[in-house]
Amino acid sequence: MTTTVPDADAVFEHLNGNHADSVLFLARHVAGDPALTDAELLVATSDGVEIEVRGHEGDRRVQLTAPTPLASTADLQGLLIGTMSAARAAAPEGELTSIERELATQGSIPTRVVEVVAIEDLASGLRQITFGGMRGHVALGPDDFFLVIRPKDLSELDGDVSFADFKDRAPEDQPGWAYYT
Repeated sequence: MTTTVPDADAVFEHLNGNHADSVLFLARHVAGDPALTDAELLVATSDGVEIEVRGHEGDRRVQLTAPTPLASTADLQGLLIGTMSAARAAAPEGELTSIERELATQGSIPTRVVEVVAIEDLASGLRQITFGGMRGHVALGPDDFFLVIRPKDLSELDGDVSFADFKDRAPEDQPGWAYYT
């Protein structure tokens, strides 16, 4: 039975709106057509991702088939990043896409162990969480964001940790995580 991946719309809105070059690079690989001029991620189901592509031959839809069923946003992101890696391996020349540049800098993003010091429900579906332990953080602007990782075992927090320490683990061993602004 085919099901829709929860929260895929938010992932696609971000990628289509902020990383159109990366979506096009991925779509050219999936479609096997380097002449495509535009692409948009449309829908994610347990079977994969439907992509609308545009080129000299007109508009059409192609399917990025998932090797295993997609059940979560993490599964979807894994499929997209894995496909981007395969696309780059197939076309190593050329400028890096915006997603590739962003991923390349992840290792330099500072990490901090923090504590939740307050939680306040501001409205239905809107919660303010105050973290302590942000010494040394310099805001880059009003839209600063954080990736909060909640390890399954707090002993994993001994020493320096980063997203890279967790992202390649098997899904059942990955901690909970979410982006916050």
